[in-house]
Amino acid sequence: MRIHHLNCGSVMTIEATYEGPRPAPAVNHCLLVETEAAGLVLVETGLGLGDVRDPGGTLGSDWA
Repeated sequence: MRIHHLNCGSVMTIEATYEGPRPAPAVNHCLLVETEAAGLVLVETGLGLGDVRDPGGTLGSDWA
């Protein structure tokens, strides 16, 4: 089995809230899994339907 990490879209830049890492873009992360039994399996780990329906309520006003 092989797992590939995919950036399926940048969302916004996340600012550090403490002394440390520099600002970095947030991404919708997807996994592409190669399996012998099922072939290619895409696992989307980004925004859900609830986030799309009510972004202010689920993600907050800073994200929406």
